[in-house]
Amino acid sequence: MWRFFNLGLALSMLQSVPGLQKYSVTRVESLHYPALARAAGLQGEVMLTADVDSDGKVVHIEATSTRAILKEAAAENIGKWTFEPRASGTFQFTVFYEFVLREKASVSPDENVSFDFDLPHTVRVVASPPPVDADAGSRVHVIRHAPMHYPALARQTRIQGVVKLFVVIDQFGKVVELDVESGHPLLKDAATQNLRSWQFEPPALGPTAFEVTYEFVSEGKAEYPPKEDTRYDLPKHIWIAVSPPEAFPDKSR
Repeated sequence: MWRFFNLGLALSMLQSVPGLQKYSVTRVESLHYPALARAAGLQGEVMLTADVDSDGKVVHIEATSTRAILKEAAAENIGKWTFEPRASGTFQFTVFYEFVLREKASVSPDENVSFDFDLPHTVRVVASPPPVDADAGSRVHVIRHAPMHYPALARQTRIQGVVKLFVVIDQFGKVVELDVESGHPLLKDAATQNLRSWQFEPPALGPTAFEVTYEFVSEGKAEYPPKEDTRYDLPKHIWIAVSPPEAFPDKSR
């Protein structure tokens, strides 16, 4: 059963629930949908495992999520919870944070926060997304970037393919989220390293999320040194073509 209320008023209810009594929660920190995540349309789940010391303080947190912004917000929140001191020492528990955006957009967040008191414990944060800006990615301006080269090992092993990256920049143009949506490990490492060299103009409409596609192609005849061609359609697409390796390379060169 979901119950909706302000987290700051949840303390007495938490202590009255059998599944949580042994934790003896003394303070629950208020929680909001991360503004940057909402602006970028990010949602998802974070699994947190927290260690509490004998003084009732959270001393260690392990967080798992595909979205760095959500993981950071959840870890920061649980780190401010406090518990009654325990003579028996430390204990550990797991909490799931669910960040969900409604289908209907709104200028204001219009948030609801809820606890699911059944095990496993879940904190659910629901907010309205901002109005959709379908053309946001096309208005992102790249000021500077390092040249992109085909990874040498990928060329030698004839690996080619597409890498898709999900990028979020804040209001200052700083990359705050960079997730790999797909791609071969050798190619995605090269793509993410290259994208981290990009510098953006601060976006006029604030935090912006967009996808970047790197396309790696091995084509033409084998040449030494390898022939490479790179084309940029920033910020959405980078195409890198390279000549394939020689079948029997001349080791005397």
